[in-house]
This record gives sequence, C-alpha cells and structure tokens, in this order.
Amino acid sequence: MAVVILFFLLLPLAEIALFVEVGGRIGAGATVLLTIATAIAGLVLLRVQGFSIGARLRTAMARDEAPIGALIDGVGLGIVAILLLIPGFLTDAVGLALAVPGLRRMVLKAALLWLRARLTTGPKPSPGTFIDGDFTDVTPADRHRTDSLDRPRR
Repeated sequence: MAVVILFFLLLPLAEIALFVEVGGRIGAGATVLLTIATAIAGLVLLRVQGFSIGARLRTAMARDEAPIGALIDGVGLGIVAILLLIPGFLTDAVGLALAVPGLRRMVLKAALLWLRARLTTGPKPSPGTFIDGDFTDVTPADRHRTDSLDRPRR
C-alpha cells in the first residue's frame, strides 16, 4: 500500500520535471501541442483497436467460446487510452509501449499471474487444524410428528 501511495506522489513530480525539461528544449508551445497530440493518438488508438476487440468478442461469442483474450485485450486497451489521455510524457511513453499488442499481452499476463499469486498465497491450514470425527443421522423415522420443530412456519 505504501508503494502505491509513493507512486502517486512521485508520478506527478516526475511528469512536471519532464515537462520542464522538454519545454526547455523544444519550447512551451511545442510541449503543449505534443501533449495534445498524444491525447488525440490515444483516442484514435482506442477507437481503431476497440473495433477490432469488439469483432473478436462477437466472433468468440458466436462460436460459444469464452472471449477471455478479447476481454483482457480490452482492459489493456482501456489502460493504454487512460495513460495516453493523462497529460505527461512518462505516462505517454508507457501508454505507447503498451499500445503494441504483443507487449501489452505479455505485461497483462505477468500482471495477472502476479495478482493470482498474491490472491492465492495465504496462510495454509496446518495438519492439526482438521478434526476427524464420526456422525450419526438422528432424523426421526416417523416424519408425521407434530412437535413445534416440524410445523410449517407462517
């Protein structure tokens, strides 16, 4: 949790430092235009690849298959679009790298494996936590009893 908080504190600082550096080299106007261009690229990418993923979803569903791959690609594409829409060169660089489908799948697969390992590793029960026992069925043989437990509730 501390890593996430640290990340969200350091990311804006890194983005500001990159804005200052790039702005000093190419000028403020060009920096703003470059930032707007990457946001537009993110929207275009989302639209073009979104249609492709939609077609894959429909094809898989028409074959009665689970469209897991297309859904994961869709999530990855959403992450790419968000990264490109966030103003900043660092998030744009990561977003553009993840826009490459093969790299995106590789990163998402690694993230899912990491998440699965985190969710499935917990305290394992020790052999002493299981209780072995016998039971006896005590259901009455006469089901027509009229005691309070067998009466229908109102």
